[in-house]
Amino acid sequence: MTKRDVTIVLSLTVPPPHDMLSEADLSAQLDAGTADLGDLFEQEGQLEITGGTTEVILGDTMLNLVTQGCFSAVQSLMQTGEAVIEMFATDEVISLKRTGDTIEVSGTYQPPATLPADALIQALFAAGERFLALAARIWPDQSEPLGELRDYAEAVRPLLTPPV
Repeated sequence: MTKRDVTIVLSLTVPPPHDMLSEADLSAQLDAGTADLGDLFEQEGQLEITGGTTEVILGDTMLNLVTQGCFSAVQSLMQTGEAVIEMFATDEVISLKRTGDTIEVSGTYQPPATLPADALIQALFAAGERFLALAARIWPDQSEPLGELRDYAEAVRPLLTPPV
């Protein structure tokens, strides 16, 4: 697998009937002024990670998912080769372990899946940055928590190879 083989679709849960809207659909609703989302701290969503025929879906509150899954996990993987994502809304715990050029993703309810390491790391970080851009449009009054998350992303950025 090569770098371009891992993609992450970011989706957020919208009010009844509790559909998942992808970032592209949500962006279109924001442009049209029809987006209807809840509080930043309670907003749930998911990261749909695809690499070849392998698919992993991680769902939780978006702040936790992005903080732990997109930034903290990237930092830990780059520094130690391992990371743990503890979900906030459920008892799910996801483990990521790098072995050579691959990362195994497994969890309480997630069967083991193997993805290309460098591509997954880059894709996780990029998904976190896309969430930050989207969240700034959805919750412009939440500059403090989003600013803290942005600062965290900037602290992780230099660890990436090549830098993004």
